[in-house]
Amino acid sequence: MKKFDIPIHYKSSVISEIKVKRKLEDPRKQDFSPTELETGKVKLLIARHFGFCYGVENAIEIAYKTLKENPNKRIFLLSEMIHNPFVNEDLNANGISFIMDNYGNQFVNWDEINSNDIVIIPAFGTTLEIENILKEKNIDTKTYNTTCPFVEKVWNRAALIGKENFTIIIHGKAKHEETKATFSHASQNSKALIIKDINEAEILSKIILGELSKNFFYKFFENKFSKDFDVDKDLLKIGVVNQTTMLASETQAIADLLKETMIKKFGEENLKNHFADTRDTLCYATNDNQSSAIALSETEADFAFVIGGYNSSNTTHLVEILEEKFPTYFISDASKMISKDEIKHFDIHKQKEIITKSYLPNKDKITIAITSGASCPDSIVDEVKNLEQRGFKEVTLLGQNVNSYSFEDKDFADLLAASAKAAPSMRIRFTTSHPQDLSDKLLYTIAEHENICNYIHLPVQSGSNRILELMNRTYTIEHYLNLIDKARKIISNVSFSTDIIAGFPTETEEDHQATLNVMKQVRYDGAYMFKYSAREGTKAYQMNDDVSDEIKTRRLNEIIDLQQKISWEINQNLIGSEELILIESLSKKSDDFYSGRTDSNKICIVPKNDNYKIGDYVKVKINRATSATLFGDPI
Repeated sequence: MKKFDIPIHYKSSVISEIKVKRKLEDPRKQDFSPTELETGKVKLLIARHFGFCYGVENAIEIAYKTLKENPNKRIFLLSEMIHNPFVNEDLNANGISFIMDNYGNQFVNWDEINSNDIVIIPAFGTTLEIENILKEKNIDTKTYNTTCPFVEKVWNRAALIGKENFTIIIHGKAKHEETKATFSHASQNSKALIIKDINEAEILSKIILGELSKNFFYKFFENKFSKDFDVDKDLLKIGVVNQTTMLASETQAIADLLKETMIKKFGEENLKNHFADTRDTLCYATNDNQSSAIALSETEADFAFVIGGYNSSNTTHLVEILEEKFPTYFISDASKMISKDEIKHFDIHKQKEIITKSYLPNKDKITIAITSGASCPDSIVDEVKNLEQRGFKEVTLLGQNVNSYSFEDKDFADLLAASAKAAPSMRIRFTTSHPQDLSDKLLYTIAEHENICNYIHLPVQSGSNRILELMNRTYTIEHYLNLIDKARKIISNVSFSTDIIAGFPTETEEDHQATLNVMKQVRYDGAYMFKYSAREGTKAYQMNDDVSDEIKTRRLNEIIDLQQKISWEINQNLIGSEELILIESLSKKSDDFYSGRTDSNKICIVPKNDNYKIGDYVKVKINRATSATLFGDPI
């Protein structure tokens, strides 16, 4: 098999040696029993097959090659490269921007993308509709297409039976990028329908047999069938394909059920005319990972670690297999092992992270089963193998528009609450918020949890509705100010910071004064203030940059002066108050002082002494303040 050139930090010398050894001993993969590795009082049972697969390594190689060969171009990914946060954050840090999230919500508008840009199609593939958008913009959709060949195998199989007028039944998750892409491609040649599991297959069976009505079908499967779907005609001939990461046994059960349904309706002698034999369309990595997990479940391990992205279907199914046999902890990386007594892991049934205490059995020697999804780097598995205690005091949930987060029926408020409950001794922060998505539910969540910081970064950009509309900000100043008022009523002592742009195209003195007025009304604790500069590829770039640099500079200085005055006044009012700060580092100006941060995100300088250190929480009394910094003494 082809060897891929991927970054060294995704590789592990230990895991790589194990994989090479097993491949030499068993090249045809007849033996799925795990590899045993003993280290002192711990026996590790490492799955026969796990980690990066062909499609993932191919996608990562293309992404990094694209970065290397195009240093002066803007490079975008349609959405996540794969379902692993470690990989996607790494790509983002290296300069690749995301056009949308996994549910199709746009981060970058299509009109900001042009023919000079590079757009990488992720391993899950994409829809024909998005491909057409890219083609209309003269963007290359072939060179930078990392679609996994096993996903394309499903598309090809669907196209083949579709040409024979079979309706394609897709076993998958309707919101998953791969399923959406498969549905789009399948609908090109035939009718298509998405079903999630065996329960939905049983409902479909009853509809085919006439036990449930057509109207029930259209309501129950709403938004999951192709255009002009006719129940009377389009369920006479069917074939089953699947999202490549679904549970193999369930796909087979669905196919068997629908096959028996067609036999009941049309007779076994006519089966070939009504049910297409699609065979198995799972990818080899999914098959091998699941077979290896089944072999792991047949061992006598005390518990199992499954490592990978929480939104990965492939990895979730490994958890389902193993948790039937022994306690199974689904973690994204080794940092989730808080200590020898506590582990933070993802509960696939509650769809949230939870903390389990005393997860290590009290015995002389423990046996741990380990596997990971196809999108998990070997380096993370290696990190888990070398168990270490790790302590954290603060976490920031970070996103370009973090409060638009959505996963199945959970929103960002749910995620924030779950994080706060899972780590009650840690401070929880988040950034950046968009005014359009700052819900009452989120505000009440902040108010209800003491460890969620009472600080919101809420970009306003301009105080003028006319300018906001030109910026495509999708909210008005009236809406924005209403959010501020509401937040102050719900959250005690809430503080705000913001982003402001001076001199946006066509900005008038009246628009500028409107921005200053909003600043006076809100009274931000801090602000990130910038002078507008044209950025190629954005919608604003096509506008006439008609505000002179001299005027931009003057307006920016007025904004800065006003904000410094407001910040100074707010901080002066804190003199004499008590604040809990987290010591983060030595002061930049003197090694005799520590620099810490308050709940409201203010820097506070305190004298250094032996009673506390970096990483400690310290209660201080504020004795002095500038517009940017508080100064205090420990209490």
